[in-house]
Amino acid sequence: MNIRLPIDYKEEDIKLLESAYHDKHYNIAIVLRDVYYANELREHGTPFYFYEPCYDWDQFKACIELGASDVFISGTLGFELDKVSEVAKRNNVKIRCYANIAQAWDTRYGNGFKNFYIRPEDVDFYSQYVDVIEFYNSVDRQNVLYEVYFHDKEWNGNLREIIQGLTLDINNYYILGSEFARRRSQCGKKCLKGNRCELCDRLADLAKSLEDSKDY
Repeated sequence: MNIRLPIDYKEEDIKLLESAYHDKHYNIAIVLRDVYYANELREHGTPFYFYEPCYDWDQFKACIELGASDVFISGTLGFELDKVSEVAKRNNVKIRCYANIAQAWDTRYGNGFKNFYIRPEDVDFYSQYVDVIEFYNSVDRQNVLYEVYFHDKEWNGNLREIIQGLTLDINNYYILGSEFARRRSQCGKKCLKGNRCELCDRLADLAKSLEDSKDY
């Protein structure tokens, strides 16, 4: 069980949760909003992680050094998951992520298609790198997403309907069977570094062409 502390949490809340873990042996992890109690929890051997995700290697390594038991990853880290997973395993850290958000450090730019997210078809692939996949939405919506991702394991419709942050209309049916997940999970976001990859652009263009051709 993961216990997320409220914004106005106090030291007494921390002590209560530590007692539940160490004395009553509840299987819990404390979700922190800041680093204030991180050192204390690490010294006591109490599992914790941070509410905010890590977008780059500096943040990722800082969480590990602070003693986090789990790390939320996002942004460009989602495109180097082979390396991220290797470092996490060496440090006995679990990787967590939100599947249904097109995640980047600043989501005001672009259409979201090149951001980090996980499609239902790709859950099994990403499970080799990610220990815990979560959904960001209301409880009712999360139940629907759980069925789509872990029961149906496919989505033959507009990705915008299940992934927040996408502004591009793209029919997921037309990128099924591609190496979308494998290529993206290890691409290192080369498109941001001046290198030519164009995988996402080509797939988006192809999907649009196939979608448009249905009208003829």
